[in-house]
Amino acid sequence: LLEEQDKPEEAEAIRSEAQARRREQLYNAELDTLESLSSVAAAFEDDGKLDDAEALYRDVLGARLERLGKSHQDTLESAIKVASILNDKEELEEAEALYREVLAARRVQLGDSHLDTLESMSDLAGVLWDADKVDDAEALFREAVAGRREQLGEGHPDTLEVQKHLAALLKEKVNSMLSRALALAALARAESGVSHGSGHLHRAALDGS
Repeated sequence: LLEEQDKPEEAEAIRSEAQARRREQLYNAELDTLESLSSVAAAFEDDGKLDDAEALYRDVLGARLERLGKSHQDTLESAIKVASILNDKEELEEAEALYREVLAARRVQLGDSHLDTLESMSDLAGVLWDADKVDDAEALFREAVAGRREQLGEGHPDTLEVQKHLAALLKEKVNSMLSRALALAALARAESGVSHGSGHLHRAALDGS
C-alpha cells in the first residue's frame, strides 16, 4: 500500500522490521527446540542409554556453538553434559578436554570464585582423579574447597561435599604411598636375602675346593 502511495522507503523499512522480527522468532524457536532435545537426552541418560544421550547432547552442543558461540553459558552447559556422559563411559581424555574448556571459559567470564567456576573445578578434579592424575586433582579440589568456604561458609553442604572428596583422595594417596613403601621395603629385603644366600654359597664352594 505504501508503495502504491509512492512511499517505497517506508515500505522497505516495514519489510525489514518484519523480517527481523521473523528471524528473531525463528531463532528463539530453534533455541527452544534445542532445550527440548536436551531434555530428551537427559531422559535417555536416566534410562542408562548413554550412547543415545551422548548423540543428542552432541547435536545440541554443535547447534549452540554455531548459534550462541563457544563461551555462551548455554553452550558451556551442553559441553558439561557431553563431558559427563564421556566420564560415565570412561572416555576420560575427551571428558577432561571438555571440562578444561568449560573451566577456562568460566574463569574468564565469571571469575575464580563464582559458584559455577567452583563447580567446574570439582568436575575436572573428578575426571583427573579417575585418570590417576592425583596431584592435579588434589590441587583443584583444594581450590574448590577454599572458594566454597569463602562463598558459602565452612559448614555449607556443598563445601562439605567437596571436602569429603578431597579427604577421600588424600586417603587414597596416602594408602598408595604406604603400599609402595611397603612393596619397596619387601623388595629390598628379598634382594638382601638373595645377596646373602649367594655369598654363603660362594664361600661354601671356596671351602670345598
